Amino acid sequence: MNNQLKQSVFSLVVASILAGVSCKQAAAPPRIENPKIDQQMKTTFTTEWDMKQAWRIQPDPDFEPAHVRIGWNQEAMVIEAELTDHDIFNPVTGFNKVAFDKGDVFEIFLRPEWQKSYFDFHVTPDNQVLQLRFANDQQAGQLSAGKTLDERLANRKISQPRITSSVRIDTAAKRWIVNVTIPFSLVVETGAMRPGVRWLCSFCRYNYTRGVREPVLSSTSPHELCNFHRQHEWRPIEFPGG
Repeated sequence: MNNQLKQSVFSLVVASILAGVSCKQAAAPPRIENPKIDQQMKTTFTTEWDMKQAWRIQPDPDFEPAHVRIGWNQEAMVIEAELTDHDIFNPVTGFNKVAFDKGDVFEIFLRPEWQKSYFDFHVTPDNQVLQLRFANDQQAGQLSAGKTLDERLANRKISQPRITSSVRIDTAAKRWIVNVTIPFSLVVETGAMRPGVRWLCSFCRYNYTRGVREPVLSSTSPHELCNFHRQHEWRPIEFPGG
């Protein structure tokens, strides 16, 4: 992929996240009503996905693999991601600051299948977090007023509640490992969280190398075009009963 095409692809991804809504929360914290999980309160991992570049015939020469495990406990989704990375960095600090245009980012998209709004969470190698909410897929790609990405995304940011995250950097193995816990109460705004419901999910990354202008992008979703907000290509996860 030449530099001009890479710039176009990256610009499309940047444009696709610039949309605006206000945040509302569920009236009561949703929980999976499952006696077995009630007793154990431990995470059950059922799904493992690899990140790829489905929009390309062949992977980018600088593509590096990433693996994601997804599970849950009674009150939250739990995610573990292992990202191979020969140059691990992101200089951005401060909660809810845009960082995907500056360095490495692991990105999480979540939408309960029955609701229109969806959520977009970013975690950097320094465990800097950005939390965003979009009202629906029609708003994705619309630009808000502002000169910087932080200004354009100001109305989409969620301050509370926060996800719980941690990051471990394994320098010797050239990888970083992300652990994220996302309360159902943050994502579920309508309906009930019960065994058998489904969420649409996608996990993506911006993999930068210092001295190279554009990142290498990848996703667990089979995107025909490099646009992480194409929800019809996100993959479903079902929360089974027991």
